[in-house]
Amino acid sequence: MATIKELKPMDSPAFKEGDKVIVTVGHERRLGTIMSVDKMGYGVVFQNGRREICWPDEVSAA
Repeated sequence: MATIKELKPMDSPAFKEGDKVIVTVGHERRLGTIMSVDKMGYGVVFQNGRREICWPDEVSAA
């Protein structure tokens, strides 16, 4: 597992585990919590309990 410091600044804001975020995919926006961070993106768990890997450009501050 990579740390947030290994993400390139242009890839995304520096979110860390436990941060509340909004994930936007197409026209859908969902509230979630960052569970993990790696070079590919963020592991996010949503309010309904579903877990997904999200690209950095899909994730914004809640």
